[in-house]
Amino acid sequence: QWEEDARGLTKRRAVLETFVRKLDVPKVGPTRRPKAIVRAPKFLPGDCLSIHRFSGDFGAAIVLAADHSSPEYGRNLVGVLDYCSDTSPTMEVFLARRWVLLSQPGCGDSLHIGWYYPAGFRKVKDRIAVIGTLEVLPSDPKDSAFYFRWANIGERLR
Repeated sequence: QWEEDARGLTKRRAVLETFVRKLDVPKVGPTRRPKAIVRAPKFLPGDCLSIHRFSGDFGAAIVLAADHSSPEYGRNLVGVLDYCSDTSPTMEVFLARRWVLLSQPGCGDSLHIGWYYPAGFRKVKDRIAVIGTLEVLPSDPKDSAFYFRWANIGERLR
């Protein structure tokens, strides 16, 4: 069929010659793999977090786990507590462990506990402070099917 169309044949021949010339050029060397970016979890298990909310008041949360299984995507399991006040929470608030229920449709009676990746933490780091550490109890939640953004932590409290 190429013999019937002389113009198409010359174009095709030019493209093939360019391709063959590319193949004849020796490769400079192997391509380096991109360096892996390590993103460790931001907090340790048991860290008690005071959250300065956008509304000006404070919320509270407990870090329940730090997952290092993927070095590039470390994550924290954080449980939000039922605390909303003008003052930063005290350790008694964390010891009471009154978890907040999720208020999203389809979540049922799920606790407001979820995984947080390091992405986006830099924007809110000035609003979150570790005010103490406590032991993670065997009765504390160990996992969650939910993933949240640091920017929204504690914002769903009434």
